[in-house]
Amino acid sequence: MIRPGAGESFVNTRALPGLLLIALAVVAVPLSLAGEATMMHLSAGRLALVGLALGAAGIAWLVLEHHRLVRRSIQESNEKR
Repeated sequence: MIRPGAGESFVNTRALPGLLLIALAVVAVPLSLAGEATMMHLSAGRLALVGLALGAAGIAWLVLEHHRLVRRSIQESNEKR
C-alpha cells in the first residue's frame, strides 16, 4: 500500500525553507549552551530566543506546506471523479 504523502519532501522543494530554518535552530541551541558555559549570558539568551523563533517558524512553514499539499491532493482526487 502506497502512502499518499510518502516522499513528499523529495518531490516538493517548497518545504526547503522550513527545513533550513529548523537546521539553523538546531545549530543555535548548542551555540547558546556554549555561550552559557563561557559566561556570555546576554549573548546566550539572545541566541536561545533566536533559535526558538527559528524552530517555531520552520515548524509552522512545514505544517502550512503539508496542509497545502493535502488540500491539493483532495482537490485532485475530487477532479478525477
